[in-house]
Amino acid sequence: MRINTLHNKSFRLIFALVLGLWFCTPDVIAQDKKDPKQVTVPDGQPAPTPIPSPAPAGLALSTDEAVIASGKALFEGNCKQCHAVHSQVVGPQLSKVYERQKLSWLINFIKYPQKTIESGDAHAVEMYAKYKQYMPNHDFLSDAQIISIVS
Repeated sequence: MRINTLHNKSFRLIFALVLGLWFCTPDVIAQDKKDPKQVTVPDGQPAPTPIPSPAPAGLALSTDEAVIASGKALFEGNCKQCHAVHSQVVGPQLSKVYERQKLSWLINFIKYPQKTIESGDAHAVEMYAKYKQYMPNHDFLSDAQIISIVS
């Protein structure tokens, strides 16, 4: 009797899993065919793809401890896998990166590295030649968040 109960539970679990996959698969396949840069808004309609634009000039680093703490958390979650402050990991070390490049350039490069490289930007092309890979886009970060990371 116990074996039949176990078989029934296993069968129901497998059946529920198969049904779930059956109904979810068309959405997953459709999502795979969508433009990965295309974002959807809550009503399911695609939002317009943002056009990269140069970061505004006159940006400045922050000395505010709350901004710096926020930037550290963002760095830990988004950058630490490939970068360190004082040593090279996958990408370059980032100590005083703001002294090597303008903050507006850093914002654009962090958001759209491949487009910056493909635009022919000399420094971006040089970095690509040295590290032999594209950094992923971080266009989900706002300018203020990038400033907090660099700060």
